[in-house]
Amino acid sequence: MPIAGEFNIPKYVYHTSNAWSAALIVHTQIFDKQIQGQYVDLKEPLVIPGCTPIRPEDVIDPMLDQNDQRYRDWMIQGVEYNYSDGVLMNTWDEFEPLSIQTLRENEHLRAVSVKMPFYAIGPLTRKPDNIAGDRNAIDRWLDNQPLESVLYVFW
Repeated sequence: MPIAGEFNIPKYVYHTSNAWSAALIVHTQIFDKQIQGQYVDLKEPLVIPGCTPIRPEDVIDPMLDQNDQRYRDWMIQGVEYNYSDGVLMNTWDEFEPLSIQTLRENEHLRAVSVKMPFYAIGPLTRKPDNIAGDRNAIDRWLDNQPLESVLYVFW
């Protein structure tokens, strides 16, 4: 990211998953300061404002052992989101309205660290196999979408 700043180029993180997982990754730095011991030893679910609570034993693999380097890498990734000009997420407002709103507006997250904007730019998907190479099928699908509702990139 330093070179982008040198050339005054905005820096965006592309979070390939949904808003809930983006909330988890940025909230991990808060959990790390608040929770003593391993998450899996907790009796109560982990609560992320605006998101469905998660049972400690159901956290993603890098969070299972806070002494493991993967945990540190996971937490650093969430911290580094703060150095971006925004986060692009593979979700859409109607799919996760509360999680997205929380990422954008939650004062608790904003007071601790999360100040960059979050953008729901999905759903991003691969081209379906059944229309591989068939430009007519792609064109028909695009023609059936509301005007200016799809960004289609083809290479």
